[in-house]
Amino acid sequence: MENDVVTTREHTSPRVDRCGCKSALRTRRKGGRQRLRLHCADGTLTSDAGTGRGATHRHRRHLTASWCDTNKLMRSIESGRLGLPRTIRACLFDLDGVLTRTARVHATAWKEMFDAFLRDRAAQTEEPFVPFDPVADYGEYIDGKLRYDGVRSFLTSRGIELPEGAATDPPDATTVHGLGNQKNELVLSLIRTRGVDAYDGSVRYVRAAGDAGLGRAVVSASANTRDVLEAAGIADLFEVRIDGIVAAEQHLRGKPAPDTFLAAAKALEVDASEAAVFEDALAGVAAGQAGGFGFVVGVDRVGHAEALREHGADVVVQDLAELLE
Repeated sequence: MENDVVTTREHTSPRVDRCGCKSALRTRRKGGRQRLRLHCADGTLTSDAGTGRGATHRHRRHLTASWCDTNKLMRSIESGRLGLPRTIRACLFDLDGVLTRTARVHATAWKEMFDAFLRDRAAQTEEPFVPFDPVADYGEYIDGKLRYDGVRSFLTSRGIELPEGAATDPPDATTVHGLGNQKNELVLSLIRTRGVDAYDGSVRYVRAAGDAGLGRAVVSASANTRDVLEAAGIADLFEVRIDGIVAAEQHLRGKPAPDTFLAAAKALEVDASEAAVFEDALAGVAAGQAGGFGFVVGVDRVGHAEALREHGADVVVQDLAELLE
């Protein structure tokens, strides 16, 4: 039961309460996280920004605003800087898909590597060849995870077991590490030939966060994070970098475990409840929720907004520039 102090601010909201009721925005803090709830005067819950879901309202036939409209209304009333709660002192950004347009490059490299492996395996076992899906398989088993964790996760989904091998395995070795190293060579080649572009809205947001005095960290499972940041021209925007190399050195678990985000918060000298997580991957928003972070922003680049909310996002945007409006 929530027995924390509740502060209530009343306002009229014709876009939400066409039933004529006066609504009240109630802010609760529980377990280090802020929850924003919009209530009608009759006590029914209209929307809950703590869970990212709208709730049943007995005057539903009068409601024309979408969940997103309601959430924007609540943010405009109770938010601090940059669409974040006032308690936030640091921003922790995922790299691929949030800051840079490299998620598709990674998905392409994973597909090329796994398809070659699966095709050879099908020929040997005389089983049907089922290719790697760069959308469904990448999102479910790979995105946001450390490289070798991604290999294990996808192989498990296909009922395939391979020897672990070692980090020094050559890319043609039929081991977990060998496949991971092959993928890494492919993605580095793609980055060299295609280059790296950053999302303009994300760059504007990161700069605005710095101008507002917020700490900034990039948190990525990629061991190539520094190279990608430098190629995109944004390496100087972050005070802290926690990547695949740091994770290996410090024995940090990959997402959906919150270890890498917690390490970034510690490096910025803030509590998890004072940090906001920005993620496009389901594993990433789950890590944000598991770590007890003060706010989790889901970035929807591929049309899975509802899944991001279900995994722990407090708000979902298509571009970080929306939070600057």
